[in-house]
Amino acid sequence: MRTRHRYVDRNRLLALIPDDLSLARADELVAQCVEPRPHGYGSDRAVLRRRGVSVWVVIADLDATNGDLQQAADDFDLQPDEVLAAVLYYRQVPDLIEARILLNDPSAAA
Repeated sequence: MRTRHRYVDRNRLLALIPDDLSLARADELVAQCVEPRPHGYGSDRAVLRRRGVSVWVVIADLDATNGDLQQAADDFDLQPDEVLAAVLYYRQVPDLIEARILLNDPSAAA
């Protein structure tokens, strides 16, 4: 994984969501692809179902790649829709995901 930024560029990441994506389709993608509370943990530890990759890890990678959705998909062997589902989930709980990123960022302790 690339070096993460200390603060996530929320606007850049949320801009990855297509304007023509319906709310119903967005909800469907999140429901299909994201396990929001794996093993009873909090929403900040949500994972993508097929590969078990944490949403916060995908969001951190997207931020580090300047929002390159395809690169994030390639980095974790995900489908682009799975990466989009991670962004859609992030849109629901951005503060929790960003807090998890900071908790796991060694440069944040400095």
